[in-house]
Amino acid sequence: MDIPLVDLSDADAVDAIDTACCEVGFFRLVGHGLCDDDGASLIDAARQILAMTASQIDMMLVADDPNFRGFETAGERLAFEIGREGLSEGRQLYGPNRWPECDSSTRSTIERHYDRCTSIGDRLLALLIQAGRLGPEVEGREVTGGPAHLRLWRYPRGHIDLPPHADHGFLTLLVAPEVGLEVQAADGSFFSAPPAGGEELLVNVARLLAYASGDAYLPAVHRVRSDSDVERFSAPFFHAPADDLPIAPPADGSGEPRSVGDYIHWGYTWQHRVNAGASVSDATRGALEI
Repeated sequence: MDIPLVDLSDADAVDAIDTACCEVGFFRLVGHGLCDDDGASLIDAARQILAMTASQIDMMLVADDPNFRGFETAGERLAFEIGREGLSEGRQLYGPNRWPECDSSTRSTIERHYDRCTSIGDRLLALLIQAGRLGPEVEGREVTGGPAHLRLWRYPRGHIDLPPHADHGFLTLLVAPEVGLEVQAADGSFFSAPPAGGEELLVNVARLLAYASGDAYLPAVHRVRSDSDVERFSAPFFHAPADDLPIAPPADGSGEPRSVGDYIHWGYTWQHRVNAGASVSDATRGALEI
């Protein structure tokens, strides 16, 4: 099975994106303005910021920040995360990023990638609205400015076996120049996704977008499997529409939809609890209690 290629600059991009979201839940995206040199610079910056000492990491843990910014460990994996700054008055997942002492070019490279992915994600959101599957809740409303996050991952050398999962949010835009990502096909089998060096991004549908589309779009299940004698780095950008849009799944599987902000905050709380070692059921129960 192949992951379809979509050129964001094409006149028929809306139809190509709509078809890919319905049939696969994944697509390869070009024509967005990034190049492989941009991707290489981002991975170099990730390598530097994820090489901080244990004491530097412990001073800036996601667990200590209400907006989930900073470092987080998940087994032998290490992540660094930034999100949307400003507009924090009474709103979840908005606020200042936390940076360790690092070269200014490292920080500016990461911030620039965040801004450019935000722009690409907003263009994709406009095309998804144009496709007509997101319902009347988005009509006539401001849909941009949501609580998007960029997460930089470092995977250890040797065997990697990240279990199958679907992302919680809306759309994920991935830079991952090394192989290892696998996508689940309709028959339940997995196939390898191509590397995404920057000029070509991998984009996948997450659960929030699937729900907002009335389940027309597939929440793409994927996993990471690799055996390598070098560390693996990746940079998923989790795009989100405006936090007050009422298009997210309800808390208990019934009732009124939640806002985007409430749902994404729930997803981050759940993920943090799982990364900290909680079982899926305990993490779900804990996240629902917040």
